[in-house]
This record gives sequence, C-alpha cells and structure tokens, in this order.
Amino acid sequence: MDQAALWVKLTDAGATGPLLDLMRQLYAQLRYILRFIGETTRLFRALAGILAGDPITPAFWLLFLADLKLTPYEDDLLLDGRVIDLLLIADDVASMSMSVPGINYKGVEIAGFCGHNLLFMCVPKSLYMVFNVLPRALPDVCINGGLIDFTDTAAYAGMTFTSSHCDIFVRHYEAKALTAWNVANTSLSLESRVGTIPPVSIISMYKALIEPHLVYGCEAALDVRPLSLKPLLNVQSMYLCRSLGLGPRSQLAPLYTETGVWPIRYRWVYLTLWWLRYVVRDRPPLPLAAVREAWQLAQDHHSSWWGDLCLSLLELPVAVLVQIEEMPTVDSVYSALAQVELPLTRHLFDSVMLSERLPILQARFRRLSSPVTLSHVCRQRPYLSVSHPKHREALVHLISSDHPLGVETGRRQGWEIPRHCRVCRFCRRRGAVEDEVHALLACEDPRLADLRERELLSALESQVDPLPGARRMYARVQSWDFLDFLLRAQRLHAALSHFVFLVFKLVDSVPPLFLASDAEWQALDV
Repeated sequence: MDQAALWVKLTDAGATGPLLDLMRQLYAQLRYILRFIGETTRLFRALAGILAGDPITPAFWLLFLADLKLTPYEDDLLLDGRVIDLLLIADDVASMSMSVPGINYKGVEIAGFCGHNLLFMCVPKSLYMVFNVLPRALPDVCINGGLIDFTDTAAYAGMTFTSSHCDIFVRHYEAKALTAWNVANTSLSLESRVGTIPPVSIISMYKALIEPHLVYGCEAALDVRPLSLKPLLNVQSMYLCRSLGLGPRSQLAPLYTETGVWPIRYRWVYLTLWWLRYVVRDRPPLPLAAVREAWQLAQDHHSSWWGDLCLSLLELPVAVLVQIEEMPTVDSVYSALAQVELPLTRHLFDSVMLSERLPILQARFRRLSSPVTLSHVCRQRPYLSVSHPKHREALVHLISSDHPLGVETGRRQGWEIPRHCRVCRFCRRRGAVEDEVHALLACEDPRLADLRERELLSALESQVDPLPGARRMYARVQSWDFLDFLLRAQRLHAALSHFVFLVFKLVDSVPPLFLASDAEWQALDV
C-alpha cells in the first residue's frame, strides 16, 4: 500500500482529525532495519506498506480498498438476492464466480484497480479452487497474463477449506487441533520451569489459550460427521486430564463436572447459536443474507448451513430439537440456547449416575434438589484450590475413581475379577470390598484405623478452623454420608486431602488381594 495514496484517499473521503494526523506522522517517521544471518542493513524508510501487527492497519487496508467495485457478471454468486463477488480482509482478497470466464473477468478488474492505485498483485501467492466435480482438464485462471496455481486446500480468514473431501472443513479441524495441541504442550511445559501449576490456573490458561483454537470457526464449520470433532475432543480431554493429574483411563465425565469446562461438542454448537442470535438481532447485511439463503436451501431440501445446524443439535448426546421449517428469530434462538444447557445438564448427570466407577460423584448428585441446573453439575470445584500438589492430586483421584484401591485396579488385571473378589488388602475379610468408603472410613485394620484417628479425626478437631465433635459425627452417621459431608465443606479439604494421600501411600505399599474363585472368598473370615 502506497502511503501517499492512502492519505489522499482518506482526505478525499473527508476523513480528517487528530488521530489520522498522528498516524500520518508516525508512518512518516518510521524507519526499518533488516537482520539476516548476523548481517544488518542501514536504516531505511518504506514508502509503500504500513505497520504490521498494530490494530489500525487492517482498517487502513479496508479503507484503501473501499472503492474496489466489480462490474456485475451473469455468473455471479447470489445470497438471498445479494451479489457476493468479493471478500476483503485487510490485504487478503477473495473473489468467486460460478464460471471460469467469470473469475477471469474479475481477475482483470482487480488487476486494473491495483494498477491505478499503486498496488501490486503477487501472482505466485495467488491460488484458485474449484468446488464441485473437477473437470478432466483444469481450467486456466489468469491474473495480469500470468497463470495462477490450482489447489484443493487453502486458508482464508483463519478457516481452511478443502474442495477434494466430502467435508470441506476436515483440514480446518486438523489444523486447529494441531495448533491447540502445540499451545497446550507449551503451556503445560511451564511446570518444568516454575513447578506445579494449580488446576485453577491451568483451567484459566485453557480458556484463554486453548479453547479459542478449539472453537475457531464454529460459526461456519458444523460437526455433521460423527468423527469431525474427534481431533479437537482429544486435545480437550488430554489437557483437562493433565490439569487434574488424571491418567488416560480416567472417566470423561469428571473432566467437565469438576472443572466447569463444557464438552467441546456442546461448546461448539452453543457458540454457533450465540453467533446466530447476533445475526438475527443486529441484522448485519452479509451474514443475514447467508443465513436467509441457508434457510431457503433447507426448505428446498438441499444441503445447507441451517440444515447442518439443526442436524448438529439433533446429534448431541442428548438431542435438541429445532424446527427446520421455521426461520430463526431472536426468540427462537434464545430458546435454543436455553435448550442446549438443559441437555448438557442431563448428559453430564446421566454420565455420572449410569457409571459403575463414580460412587462419590453419584453421592453428590443424589442429594441435588430439583430442578437440577447446569451450575449444579458443571462448575469449578473448591477442592481444586488445595495448596499442596500431592494432597490435591490424591483427592482428585479419589473423586474421579482413578485411585489405587482394589475396586478400581481390579478392573485392569487382564482377567475378569468380580467386585466381591476385590477384597480389602488390610482386613482381608469376606464382604469387605476395597472401595473408597471402606478404605478411608470403615476398615478396622490397625494400620488404617490408627491413621484415620491420627490424621483425619484428630486433625479435623485441632485445625485452625476446627470441626468440633468430628469423632461423634463419624460414629453416628453412615460412612458415605460422612465422606460426602467432608467433601462439601471447603475448610475441611486440606485435612481430608492429606489423609487421602497417606491412605493411598499406604495402599501402594501393600500388595492387592484379588481372589480367583468363590471358594477362596468363602475361606475368608467374616
């Protein structure tokens, strides 16, 4: 972009004021220096081109190109009766047509505009794509007499499009998953320099650094294929597992119920509906034309964005029904947004309650009052703020059923071990399944009983904010109820997590007791 031409255009358009004067002075005094393999150039001034990376540069490009108007052509694309032949994002220009002569005609006009406005079109960096069935011989598309290359994959405005696959966004999912994976690994590698990062901070980094890549382009790219979001889901689950210190065999539901992060499929479609709400409320011309065209295509039984959105909502783990025949309105989109939260609540609730491995979360959910809301089942839990890393991790493993107790490790022995045969390694009694509540609160073996008395009950009564009568409560209430009470009281989390850590450490020091037959089980003491 020629700077003098930019200022002339802005002045002719009546754009004046102190801000433009400041920018003009800034560019006039700007000097550059290049460094390459240890060598540097002298300071020089660029008469063409402006700052890179500042917020106002893209706006200057759009203002400079504002008078680029293409002559209507018979093969122009129409959205709801509106001609769409040119897209501009800063200095990135995209043109489209239904025919080869049409796109070549537009190339001539764009090249002519550049010649009259002191711009240069870079033919080697220009590409063209063909959507639909490829012809036997690729057409010649030219700019300024130079042939431009054909490609089946290209990126524009951060979106990667592919014309040789049934899903034009498949490469977009892969590219964003790779970027998110790299950012996730980089952020997690900070622990090697600064020490253990608390889950609360890691979740904040996820929302600020990882999720923007995972949901980028959700307004356009809808997950109509069962596996379309699989690469993005893998990144999300990996990062959340690392943030909580869980292993690859852990259940998926606690990743969301304990952190407040939404599953990527629900987050993806929720943000799409949020964008649709903006379109039908504020009515920006181009997006509104696209939505109206997509709706009309759906009414004519053609594939369209609107049909894909309705299908995406139906294919959620708990389906959301949107009438495909109704034109979206502000009220209908608000209703759909509310409907997405309700199925997400139901999905997470059912995932926990139908699981065979999450008894502590099931106990929490059973005491929820109706109606159960999303904030009840999906929010960041207070125990994630426990300061000691190993104690906090032990508590997370306990709640997520990813612990070393026999009831869980017995699932992964390569041979089926009935639940009643996963006997407590300490008391070795018939009927004493080594589960969470037995090991922590019910086992009468001296090793666990002494640890419970010293590190839990005494600690609860003597801590800074004590629990008076902890021993009396422990003796009177059911073990599951007592454990649930300890988990609900944030002031007790430090003592509880320390006790859980010590129990797990003791468990790791004693071999497990898995019985191979009912005869061995019958031989145990009652």
